[in-house]
Amino acid sequence: MSSENYDAIATRLGRIPQSGLVQWPLCRYRHNAHASGHSKRLNRDSITEAAPFGSAIYSVEEIVAEMTAAYLCGITGIENRTIDNSAAYVANWLRHLRDQRKLIIHAAAQAQRACDYILNVNGRG
Repeated sequence: MSSENYDAIATRLGRIPQSGLVQWPLCRYRHNAHASGHSKRLNRDSITEAAPFGSAIYSVEEIVAEMTAAYLCGITGIENRTIDNSAAYVANWLRHLRDQRKLIIHAAAQAQRACDYILNVNGRG
């Protein structure tokens, strides 16, 4: 779906203020990414384990969700309007993982799995 079509549909629905259209899909995709980690879906440790705010596992989940959202924004053609927000969000959470740099690779792989799940790429979504 092109960003123009998305804007027209969302505006017609009248539920989202025009000013919120830019970041709304990013937020929605982020929530879908978190939901994909449920134990009955992709069973991600970063969702199924209790983790305090700011911990490494919590940070990884936030990065997974944001990267998934960024991938989905790219697929829907709106990444040019959301990339700065995504980059800032990931950079913030990466600060919590300074001593665990390899976790970004793990997070990227988990984000791809979440994206595939949400899009039902392998018939699992």
